[in-house]
This record gives sequence, C-alpha cells and structure tokens, in this order.
Amino acid sequence: MFRYYGSGYGNHCTDRIFGPTSTQGHDVASHTIDNSGDIYFLFASVQTTYLNNNLTKINSAFTNSVWIAPTNFSTFSEAGNKSFYVGGAITSNGFNALASNNNFLFYWDGFNLSAYNKTNGNMITATTVSGLNPREQGGIAVDDCNNVYIGGNGNILSYKYTGSSFVALPNINVNSTTVNKYVYDIKLDKLNQLLFVSGSGFCGTYAAINSSTCALVADCNYNIPNTNTSICYGAVTTVSIGNPNNLTNPSYSIQPAGQIQGNPVFTVSPSTTTSYTLYITGLSSTSVLTTNTTIATVTVFPAPFTNTVLINGTCANPVTSSVNLNVTFNPSGSPNYTTTWSPMPSTVTTVNSGTAAGLVPGINNVTITSANGCSTTVSFNVPPIPQQASFVVVNPSGDYTVTCLNPNVVLTTSITNGVPLSFTWFPVCTNTLVGTTMSFNQACTGQVVGTSSTGCQFAQTYTVYQDFTSPTIAITPTINNITCAGGSGCFTLTSNLGPNVTTNWFQVVGTSTMYVGAAQGTINIFCAGSPCVLGRIGK
Repeated sequence: MFRYYGSGYGNHCTDRIFGPTSTQGHDVASHTIDNSGDIYFLFASVQTTYLNNNLTKINSAFTNSVWIAPTNFSTFSEAGNKSFYVGGAITSNGFNALASNNNFLFYWDGFNLSAYNKTNGNMITATTVSGLNPREQGGIAVDDCNNVYIGGNGNILSYKYTGSSFVALPNINVNSTTVNKYVYDIKLDKLNQLLFVSGSGFCGTYAAINSSTCALVADCNYNIPNTNTSICYGAVTTVSIGNPNNLTNPSYSIQPAGQIQGNPVFTVSPSTTTSYTLYITGLSSTSVLTTNTTIATVTVFPAPFTNTVLINGTCANPVTSSVNLNVTFNPSGSPNYTTTWSPMPSTVTTVNSGTAAGLVPGINNVTITSANGCSTTVSFNVPPIPQQASFVVVNPSGDYTVTCLNPNVVLTTSITNGVPLSFTWFPVCTNTLVGTTMSFNQACTGQVVGTSSTGCQFAQTYTVYQDFTSPTIAITPTINNITCAGGSGCFTLTSNLGPNVTTNWFQVVGTSTMYVGAAQGTINIFCAGSPCVLGRIGK
C-alpha cells in the first residue's frame, strides 16, 4: 500500500522516497497493479521533465524503476489533470489513465487509447476516439481477456484488443439524468463482472457486458469466485474451495465452524441460509505463505411438515372420511405448495391447501411440494365407511310360548337395511349362541346383538313364554244308558281353559285307542252309537 507525499511515493514500511534517479519531482498522475502484483506509474511532473508523461514499472523492492518509457503523448501536466472537467474543474494531479492485466498495459487520456509492452514499456498500438477531447473524460479498466472499458461522454466505450488493434464493441449507456454526462473513473470488479463508474454529478454500477465469458486469472490478492447453492431444510450439502494458484501443502478451513482439514470439501447442513467463508492456505510458487478465500452461500428453503388429523365417519353418522394435514414449514414461512393425492379424494384443492374430504378407504399417500422443490410424503389408513346395523327378531308363526303342543319356539333375525350382519345371542336361560336363529324349550329373556363388517352394532331384546297348565273337563251326564225304549245317548264336554283348549273323544278298542268325531274346542258334544264310549280331553 502506498501513500502520496506531494512529489514522491513512500512504501508502507519505511516511508522512504524512491528513485528513479532522484528524490524529487516524482508526481504520479495514475497507477495500476496487474495480476502478478507488478506496479506501473504514469508521471506528470514539471520539475522532473524527463519523467513527464512517462510510464514506469516499479521493481519488487519498491526502490527504483525496472524501466521508464514515454507514453508518446503530452496530455498530462502537474496539478492540471482535472482542470478540463466540464462543469466542475479542479486542481489535481490524479487521473484514472492506466489499466493492466497479465498481457498488456493500457493508457487512456480521454482522447488517445494505447497499449504497451509490459516487459519494456514500448508502445504496441495507439488510436484515437473522434468527437472527444483529452481530459474531459477519463477512466479505464480491462479484464483478463483484453476487453477494455473507457470513459466517454454519456457512455462507456468498449473495445476488444487483439494484440495489434482495438476493435470496437457495443457501448454501455450510463443513463444519467445530469446535465453533463462525462465519465471520469471506472473500476472493474472482475469477480462479479461489474463496472463501478463515476462522472460529472453521477455514479452507478453497470454490467461488464463484454466480460461475461471471460475466465478469471488468479492474481496476488486472488479471491476465488463465490458460489451459491440451495438445499431444503434438513438436507445435507457440500461446499468447497479450489486451488487455482496451485498452492503447495494446502490446508483448508471454514467459518463458521472453525474446522481445519486437508480436504477442500466440507459437509454442511445449515438450518437457515448461511454464508460460509472458505480458506485455502499454502505456499505460492515463490514460497510465500498465501491464503485465498471464497464465500459459499447455502440458501435454505423451507421444507413442509405435517400434523395429520383424520376425521372418520361414525356408526351414528356414517359419512366418508376427511383429513387436515396441518401443513407448516421450517424455517417458518408460507411458500406456495401443491399436494399430490393417491388415491384422489372426491373433494380436494391441490394448491396451498392441506385438507380433503371424500377419502377413499385404504392406504392414502399425499406428497406436499413447495415452489422451491422441497417435499415430504405422509401416509395414513382410511377405514371403510361405517355400515349401520338394523334388524328385528321374529317367530315365523307368531308363537312365542312354549307349550305341550309347541315344545320348541324358534326365534330368527331379519335384517332391515340390507347390511350383512353377524349375530350373537345372549339368553339368560342358557349359553351364548352365534347364529341367525335360536330355539327355546323354556321361558327365556335375552338380547341378540348384530354386528356389521365395520363394527357397527345393533341390539334387540326378546322374551319367550312358557305355559304347561293342564285343563279340567266336566262331562254330563256321566252315564248314559241307551235302550231300545229310547234315549239320546249324547255327552256334553266342557273345558275350563277357554278357546285355547282342543278336545277329542276317543274309543278304546282292545289295546288301541281310536279318535271318534272331529276335534272341537271348549264344548264338545259326542253322541255315542253304542256303549263303551270314553271321552279324553287333550291339550
């Protein structure tokens, strides 16, 4: 680093005045440092006339010149190099007139544009830009591909230097709203391909449009190009730093983290967007311990997360299932997202919505994908739609009483809504039974439960009665003699149990009995045609 002392330069260690041949009159109008760290001066000196409008290359010890050569122009003068600025002339020795790369040294005084051999300072090529006057505008920059940018009036002029000629390239309009639009200074950020420009009342940043395909050449203060990558929250990625200067025995480190290793690749998983500074430290070709850096920015996009709440139908309300995925993002935010359903519900919005209804029973899969490509998949099991149970318990003949004539009462279930059911009988008089029917030979109460395939149940109670009461009968007359003289020979039978009694008369013949007459009810009249007729009441 150098400091200006009015008529000389001193180095940053001893501040001593250096040659070329004397210690006075070394007024510098412009300087440039190339990729290798070599320094070049343009002198504008009245006192030391042999240096006026001369170029020089400074030696590595900063004590003298490697060479001195004329610019072949007489444009610059001591303390008079900004006096030609339109609308704002000042007294100054400085002027942005030099630029350099690894190939050439370039000169621009607002009218004359030239290229020089860096080895000896000899001019190689010179040209002029018509319509401009010296020192009314200035500023020059060059990239590593010999694309030259110089200050004009209202624009930045661009040229491609071929090694023997300057070929005009598209100009860059400064788009200034000031009355005067003269460009005074230009600096090129090669890494980001930007031009920083100031002029008569304006300043701005412009794209170095001719440098977009120009590869960087390492220099003595080389910063390796920055990198950018992106991940979804929770993901892992790698960042790395190259070794374009071929440093030997390199070590690598990263901040934040403070990790030092022999490998240039670092594995990171930041939870928020983080810019990492990577360092490579090693020996240069001249055995100087050198550190190069780069910045690797990892952008963390929000990733979706779910807290699934499934709402199913019930036996009382047998509707299709619905779901709320309760989509959230980490890091927090509300990015746009889409949902992909398999199978597809009957009611769903697939953009920025995590709810759906009319789910298909079975395994359902939903993938949530954000606008940045971050995704997650959630699975859940949707049960079948509840099937309600409904039935009645009946006896086909309508008889629910166990009697002597009806010793078994059979009850059966009858489904009323078409939904298949399995049945379990829970009688108090005997053991549990599984089936659609159950027989009873005694009085009994209980409950039968019908269950559908989805677990819905319905219960019916039942009662079976029992009646084994024996009837009594009266026959009048008890004796009836039939003679030839006459007599009806009829008997009248009367039962005490009313209409529920069936009565029959039968005749004993040897060891057999034979019914006589038709079965009748409570009153049964039998008129015998011969003696030895007996009456039997049966129930």
